[in-house]
Amino acid sequence: MRANLFINAVRGFVFTSTVRLGLARPVFMTCEEVTKVITEGIPGAKVTVKDLTGTGDHFSAEISAPAFAGISMIKQHRMVYDALGDLMKGPIHALQLTTRAP
Repeated sequence: MRANLFINAVRGFVFTSTVRLGLARPVFMTCEEVTKVITEGIPGAKVTVKDLTGTGDHFSAEISAPAFAGISMIKQHRMVYDALGDLMKGPIHALQLTTRAP
């Protein structure tokens, strides 16, 4: 269940969220957490996530999924953003995507 509690701030503040993470806590996403959310939202996906800046809010993700077969890159990216949901409104500030069918 997605919750919509965010305290969004920049520098010196924290992101607080209950989105798919249980209890509210300071949130700077780890690569493992981003990977988990994407694989839960796109079953069968093979996902590699890198933290681009070391700050837990700028990531690159390479995703290969059978669900991407025969659909445009734009639709593939929309599927990833749908899987991430409200995380794109707070804890994840930037996401560089590479998607493909296996």
